[in-house]
Amino acid sequence: MEDSTVENITIDHEFIESILDKDTELVSYTISPGSKPGDNFMSVIYSIDLETRNKIISTKKENKESVETRNWLLKCFPSLPSRQRFNTKSNLFYRELEVYQTWLPELERFQREVLKLKIPVNLPFTYAVAGKATDFSRLTCKLILESR
Repeated sequence: MEDSTVENITIDHEFIESILDKDTELVSYTISPGSKPGDNFMSVIYSIDLETRNKIISTKKENKESVETRNWLLKCFPSLPSRQRFNTKSNLFYRELEVYQTWLPELERFQREVLKLKIPVNLPFTYAVAGKATDFSRLTCKLILESR
């Protein structure tokens, strides 16, 4: 569990738990780069592999067996001021958030209801948002994505 600091946010146990559902316990996590240096020009991406467990399960045996492995991508504002200004001016993070919160769920609904696909195309979705996508005065982490 190696912590990492991005701008004014420390990605640590407390940060991750603040995003999880209140009934979910963080068992362990690892943080690593989510892309190679230079691959992602307009943001900084981290990969967070975590193990969680449901707090409601009462017995120790069930609790040990209930550990779930999850994989998150944490997308943050870039560190260069010129890229931060461009992101802010073009509203890129807000637009991307809109795709994950509105358009992808609508595409899934369309696949099920209109195209009658029994197994829709598996799309990534936004699990949680750290910070507010419309608050660009605070250059903080914006999106946390989790694949299904």
